[in-house]
Amino acid sequence: MKSTIALKVMAGLSLTLLLAAAPLAAQDCTTVSPGCLDTTFNGTGKVMTNTTQTSPITNGGQVADGVAVDSYGRIVVGGWSPDNTLSKYDFTAVRYNPDGSLDTTFGNGGIAKASLTSGSDVGYALALQNETTHTSCLSTDQRILVAGQADSGTEFGIARFCPDGSLDTAFGAKGVTVISFGKRASPSANAIVIQSNGEIVLAGVANSNFALVRLTADGTLDSTFGGSGKVTFAFGKSSSRAAAVLVESNGDIVAGGYASPKGYDEFALVGFLPSGAVNTAFGSKGSVLTDFSGSKSFIQGMALASSGNIVAVGYAASTGGLGLARYTPSGQLDPTFGSSGKVALSFGADAAVAIQSDASIVTAGGQGVSGQFVSSFALARFNSNGSLDTSFGAAGTGEVTTAFSGVPYSSAAAVALDASTPVPTILAAGWSQATQSGGFAYSVARYFQ
Repeated sequence: MKSTIALKVMAGLSLTLLLAAAPLAAQDCTTVSPGCLDTTFNGTGKVMTNTTQTSPITNGGQVADGVAVDSYGRIVVGGWSPDNTLSKYDFTAVRYNPDGSLDTTFGNGGIAKASLTSGSDVGYALALQNETTHTSCLSTDQRILVAGQADSGTEFGIARFCPDGSLDTAFGAKGVTVISFGKRASPSANAIVIQSNGEIVLAGVANSNFALVRLTADGTLDSTFGGSGKVTFAFGKSSSRAAAVLVESNGDIVAGGYASPKGYDEFALVGFLPSGAVNTAFGSKGSVLTDFSGSKSFIQGMALASSGNIVAVGYAASTGGLGLARYTPSGQLDPTFGSSGKVALSFGADAAVAIQSDASIVTAGGQGVSGQFVSSFALARFNSNGSLDTSFGAAGTGEVTTAFSGVPYSSAAAVALDASTPVPTILAAGWSQATQSGGFAYSVARYFQ
């Protein structure tokens, strides 16, 4: 039996998903074993943070959509939360010390916010940038980029924070850049990647099509990309949306999300040359569509393997849970992975993916039970051939769920690998919600690899 469960996904949509009514086994093991919580992190392996500070957790949405580890082993989480008046949303970054405590040298008690416009600004993506030339920051440490939807859903937006949490006023216009795609385009930047030359690529949606933007390292539109710094791609007359982006070793760009030319959403990828032109050598004349048993599916995260292969993760309605696919660098499904390049499970609805140094694949998202909202973080680890890694997690299934004490609902939206800890770890970040009608908090958990 399957039940309908609402899940907040990275792209910022409130979608209705069919998740399998799988039991949530207690899998919060605390030994130094793969998939077990690292209790040197906040004493429990997990932490919740009320980024609003002036109000209790029961007020306002607070959602973490990105996580990264900086050069000092500090954990940076980005997303959105209400401003102090609770009247609009702001881009938000939170920094933790390696032990899980808030880094009070950053922003206001470990929390920094940016108001890009007079409307709500909702952050959906995070990246760290090594930029020391075009900057007002005094420190040479990594800058923090948060990107998303600005001015109540009418523009792309990006903000750059200095290592101390202040806005880097040498970036864009006083620390922020807002990009328009015209009236009624309903644009949103859902993903970000930094090129090797420091330039910034954003991917998302505008006018119901894939939309990409490239900025120079100082936050201005790069006119060498598509002639204006902006490009779009349409899958015929069907709607489409990019939710993930990566840069291949040769500089080519691949964006992933969904398109629905058959009347239902499918995994969709589009390849672009560094100039912004469609890479017609990628997939079929520049794009790829992947069907999971003739039912709804969409990409929410992607990662690039050291081999150059592309791993995409998201949702597959055919099983009511995780959908995973691996493509060659040229956009063909990899027949050595899973079943003809694809894996679908009834476990999880995954939003993020990372690839370990041994080629193991880690996914993170949310898991629900019958009749409930998504109720726990859900991680899975796969061997390089697409089979579940049964050494991951106490249950020996390759799957791990984590609930947050005191809240009935939670889901991971981002994942990162941390090699700076004594034993390599996995970080998952997302949200926890006190009630189905509101009361979000940033949530982070750390697991042993």
